[in-house]
Amino acid sequence: MSTPESATRRTTVQAIGAGAAALAMPAVTRAQSAPVRIGYAIARTGPWAGGAQVSQEPNFLMWAEQQNAAGGLDVKGMRRRIELIGYDDRSETETCIRTYEKLMGSDKVDLILPPWGSNANFALAPLANRFGYPMLAPTALSRKLIDMRLPYFFSLLQQPDRMMGALVDMLVANNVKSIAILYMDDLFGPENFAALNGALKKTSIRWSSARAIRWA
Repeated sequence: MSTPESATRRTTVQAIGAGAAALAMPAVTRAQSAPVRIGYAIARTGPWAGGAQVSQEPNFLMWAEQQNAAGGLDVKGMRRRIELIGYDDRSETETCIRTYEKLMGSDKVDLILPPWGSNANFALAPLANRFGYPMLAPTALSRKLIDMRLPYFFSLLQQPDRMMGALVDMLVANNVKSIAILYMDDLFGPENFAALNGALKKTSIRWSSARAIRWA
């Protein structure tokens, strides 16, 4: 459900009362120049850390650094610096969700950045939607997430059918006759395996074995 508070986050603007402006202009200036507080939880330890620390958190840090060097975010004509508030979710879904509940509920950060991986994003998306926080997902690949039709959730990846279809096209182009399949036993893995299997059935390529691997 859209609320005035969530609509404000969509434009990254925090309203300042006109009465306060009339009474204390220096206070308004300080409020306008306050940083945009952006919170997130991501794996810095545990089995998810390899992916998170290669493909995701470094990009958060680089973006904030480069944006701040350019003067910060342009919020309705006012430049405001980015303040990242990041926590280690320890590769635990429960820790991840608890952290975001704090960030959105009690800390009331201005915006959030997503966790790493399909499982964590799947768990967080309904909560972010309930709090009215837009959520961009660059490392979540699951048709189930799309089918939830959450208005504040935005997937940035192609879905399993498109990705596995492209993979099979490449295999056919290279005259591959048979393959063995390893996939992660989480939300991401089985969906991709099902899409890959479906695409392979339209070709002469056969798979000799398939094995699901659990996180260490």
